[in-house]
Amino acid sequence: MLPGEIITAIHIPELPENTRSGYSKLKERGAWDFAVVSVAAVVQKNGTTFKSGTIALGGVAPIPWLENEVSTQLAGLNANEVSFAQVSKQALSKAEPLAQNIYKVPLAQNMIKKLLLKLTV
Repeated sequence: MLPGEIITAIHIPELPENTRSGYSKLKERGAWDFAVVSVAAVVQKNGTTFKSGTIALGGVAPIPWLENEVSTQLAGLNANEVSFAQVSKQALSKAEPLAQNIYKVPLAQNMIKKLLLKLTV
């Protein structure tokens, strides 16, 4: 964009067939509260198998955290609770949490598993 230009429209392309997305947010109080942890996911399925997927987390780092370890493992993954439990345990494997927020690691892992299960329905 050039200085002085105004955005008049945003085009969001349709997602490929068999693609699902979702968002989950854990907060302490009301709907407008900041997320303690949030998880966003988009997955493309082929029957009961994931063709691809991307996981992003909020509230676990100063900026949104793309969970590349888990996202990479979603390709070819059989969509079931056991697989999701295994792959979600890998989430934040490279994180370096402080003592005050170490609780967010298992919280994020469980939220990833829960959201993936929701997206298989």
